[in-house]
Amino acid sequence: MSDNPYQAPRAELKPPDYPEPTLLQKLLSFRGRFSRSHYWLYTVGSCLLIFIVLLALDSILAEFSEPSSTFASLSRDPISLIFGIALIWINLAGLSKRFHDRGKSGLMILVWLIPYIGSLWLLIECGCLQGTSGPNRYGPDPLRNH
Repeated sequence: MSDNPYQAPRAELKPPDYPEPTLLQKLLSFRGRFSRSHYWLYTVGSCLLIFIVLLALDSILAEFSEPSSTFASLSRDPISLIFGIALIWINLAGLSKRFHDRGKSGLMILVWLIPYIGSLWLLIECGCLQGTSGPNRYGPDPLRNH
């Protein structure tokens, strides 16, 4: 068969190469996907880790302060605020990645603002329902990536 100059060119279709994210990117980035098991490990693990660190810092600061002084409570408040912001950031990033696995925008986190229904929706959508199979516009399938 001769080459037709008007024929459309043929190209091989292959899945795009996604770079492997670092651990810090996995924890803090809003990009990528999480499977259900990764989401639960990520959420529970980050909450427990931050809680343990806060308890340790609280006991250390209480040990070095006088019982009647307000230094301990004043020095604990900024630390608690920093860890609280970190916890919120980490959990929002995890929710965003979980919505990405479901094929939805990370802005679906805003469903949480709906009283009563929002929290239940997030629990069911992110914690119970299966993600999309295969790669989607947010990245490769986290279950097939191992």
